[in-house]
Amino acid sequence: MRKNFLIVGALQSPLTGSKLRYRAIAKYLSRNGQEVTYLEPTDPCSKEKIKIDGVKLVKTYYPNWPFNLGIFAAMISNVIQIKKIKNVDYILSAKPLPSSCIPRFFIKNRKTKWILDIDDVESAYWEKNPILSKILKIFEIFVSRRANFITTHNKNLLQYICLGLKVPGSKVINLEQGIDLEEISKVSTSKNIKNSQRMKTLVYAAFLGIATHLEPLLRVYEKISKKNSKILFKIVGDGPLLEDYRKFCWKNKIKAEFLGYKSHEETLNIISNSDVAINFGKEDKANKFRSPIKVREYLALGKRVVSSNLGDTFIFEKFIYPARTIREM
Repeated sequence: MRKNFLIVGALQSPLTGSKLRYRAIAKYLSRNGQEVTYLEPTDPCSKEKIKIDGVKLVKTYYPNWPFNLGIFAAMISNVIQIKKIKNVDYILSAKPLPSSCIPRFFIKNRKTKWILDIDDVESAYWEKNPILSKILKIFEIFVSRRANFITTHNKNLLQYICLGLKVPGSKVINLEQGIDLEEISKVSTSKNIKNSQRMKTLVYAAFLGIATHLEPLLRVYEKISKKNSKILFKIVGDGPLLEDYRKFCWKNKIKAEFLGYKSHEETLNIISNSDVAINFGKEDKANKFRSPIKVREYLALGKRVVSSNLGDTFIFEKFIYPARTIREM
């Protein structure tokens, strides 16, 4: 039976694993005959053009204000859009955050089922700010216990939801982290230069934000490039820390190439034409709960992958080069 699904986005970070996840959910719900509206918070300065076949995509307002205060503007913008929608059978809140969850309480139909997707632990990213972390944890508990269903994608998160948030296991549905193979199939590969003659390329693709820990990796590249000048290091992605990392490289004379924001298609093409793909982060509480989508994309593109022990990357140990320390990296 055809149902009306409303997906409410939480953050405006461009092309993170989370954003790709919710776009894919919207796309394949529509493919399966459902009516789908997706509210995607968007920076008003964003130039990204996106269309999801069969999905009513509504870009809501998420300004790039200091201290991430734009999240409250997104919350209000999402509420305004929700009040225009007459019939919703299921609402899926992307992450346990005010921008995606508070709008749920403005849906008048009491029969609407609420699905909350928890794809990482937001409170863990802010442990250096104990007050904010505690507020986020309380909010996680509040919304997770009121949702009809919780979707998540790895064992660590499942354990956190059931034991940490005290949510009954009967409410939790495993919705694996995956990739869109249709996007992968569009990727082009240039092989017009023999491997022995061209530069070797390392690639790291990520949103350069609070979860990024790039300095040790840049130090490793600094040592490698001194021994072999035919190795390039390309960093794809933007974010609040992009300029900081550029300054770090300039100060330390590290010749890494920062490509900034690229569309998803452009990013996949850059990865495809690289030799080794890198996934790296420090082993902390926040990264423990992640399911990095880039590792999945790297492997789908046939790349050699070097990865630190982030989240559920251990399930790919037979297919990647695991680096548990920066020295191994």
